[in-house]
Amino acid sequence: MNSKKYDLFIAYHGTFSEKGSYGFAKKLCDYLTSPENGFEVYLHGYSCLPEHKDIQWNRTWEIVDDCQCMITVVNDAVPRNSNGKLGNEIGEAESQIRAEVDAFFDLINRNMRDRHDFNFIYAGNKLYGEEQTNFFRELHSQIINGHNDLITFDKNNENEKFELVKEWLTKRGCSADDETKQLKKLRELLSGLGWGKSILFSPKELLTYEKRISQDLSSLTLIAANTTDDVKGGAIFPLVEENLLRGVEYTYLFFEYPGAKKQLENIYQGHSPEVRDRLHIKYVKSKAWIGADILLVKIYEFKGDQRPEIFFRIKMSTDNHSEQCIYIKGDYNKIPIVQQEIESLLEDQNVLDYDGKEWK
Repeated sequence: MNSKKYDLFIAYHGTFSEKGSYGFAKKLCDYLTSPENGFEVYLHGYSCLPEHKDIQWNRTWEIVDDCQCMITVVNDAVPRNSNGKLGNEIGEAESQIRAEVDAFFDLINRNMRDRHDFNFIYAGNKLYGEEQTNFFRELHSQIINGHNDLITFDKNNENEKFELVKEWLTKRGCSADDETKQLKKLRELLSGLGWGKSILFSPKELLTYEKRISQDLSSLTLIAANTTDDVKGGAIFPLVEENLLRGVEYTYLFFEYPGAKKQLENIYQGHSPEVRDRLHIKYVKSKAWIGADILLVKIYEFKGDQRPEIFFRIKMSTDNHSEQCIYIKGDYNKIPIVQQEIESLLEDQNVLDYDGKEWK
């Protein structure tokens, strides 16, 4: 699976205008692409790969697909339409900056990017803190809906602003250290599954599905981030025991989070001794998966020539009181790619196996 060509697309306005944001965008680009930071950034006419250096300014929206994240640099002179949204100060024609933002918004709508992968940053000197958030919401209320981690600040210090952008990109998995590189790859893995062909399942429907396929199942790999709902107790646990007795191989692979080891040990000890040799318990010393908005992955392998299938449990939105998740059935043609990517992700990780007594 090909990596995104750029970590970040910087959108701006007013290239030749004293009131434009191009100057700020270039300084931000210099900071992010410096040797000590090392981000791959697309900024039209300033920073790009050789194959993109001749692209016309009014076609830059085509580059958006190659970028993991987007930030839109705005000030008080940003062009708006008659409704006050990003647009054009002359007539109702949409501006180039609006076309670029809408191109990224389309990726979000198609579940190819997360809302948190988009941000605004204010390059003016009149608005601070919550005033900036309100300003961003006026410009594009559809993309700013309360779930974004918006970059705002209360001091007019450029270096501090740039550091906030760096922190955001790092959180989105766009830095050079091993754990966030892994997170970036997980996001690409998720975005490359072709959700247009997917089927949504509720947890109850998934359990019904698993009961139906039990007789044909040869193995099941379960990868969990910060939840054990699908493997501890409840209606699904007896089904696992039954499948293990049938000879189905189970692999539980948990990424690091508080209590993960203990949960896995309890799962192992909770099964009868005669089936434990078919229950493979693994623990990955990395927190990257938790930030990937993928709570759980299940890969089903079937007997004979039947094709494998994969389900993702995706965190759709969260607040202080609730968390909404869905199960998505992946495109079977891409399952081998998913399996290969997961294996490559683990090659450089510290993976421990539990033998019933200790972790090795």
